[in-house]
Amino acid sequence: MPTHEVEAEHEETDPPSYVEVCVDRRTTVRVSYRSCDDALPGFALRYFPMGALSVHIPAAGEKTEDALTKMPDDYYYRYRAPEKGGQGRYEMTEVDYDPRVEICVRKATRIRVPDSRCTDKDPGHAWYYLRLSSHVPAVGRRAAGGSFMVPNGDSYRARRNGGDGVDAAISYKGPRG
Repeated sequence: MPTHEVEAEHEETDPPSYVEVCVDRRTTVRVSYRSCDDALPGFALRYFPMGALSVHIPAAGEKTEDALTKMPDDYYYRYRAPEKGGQGRYEMTEVDYDPRVEICVRKATRIRVPDSRCTDKDPGHAWYYLRLSSHVPAVGRRAAGGSFMVPNGDSYRARRNGGDGVDAAISYKGPRG
């Protein structure tokens, strides 16, 4: 059997996978992931199914067409595309499963507030997820470099006084930096 037929056969049996890109909602032009990670108004994720090797993912600055506006419930893997876009699964980066530290912030400013604001679902507040390798701000300080998107992996609450991610994460028992 020719190689391309084996690949196509294998591709059909793979679990559903999607590449997410961040777009400007008005123009549907692809932008940097940071706009979506920071939940800036007017930006949203769009999804391309990875069922075929021929799926073209637009580069930053290009218009997105034929993308799904909602992540299907049947997904198994999530990928992100390089800024230059690409074609096929092998150019994409799987969204990692690294553990994160979750902190509650004022959504508009990313200033850290007590966790009770998020557990009580106070309007204008949301969980913000930082990598364990990040610095975790103390309550009253501004967070940066994280994401409002719920991570694939585990997340841990953080001590009120913040610090290095691994040390600030409550109940984290993994490897120390």
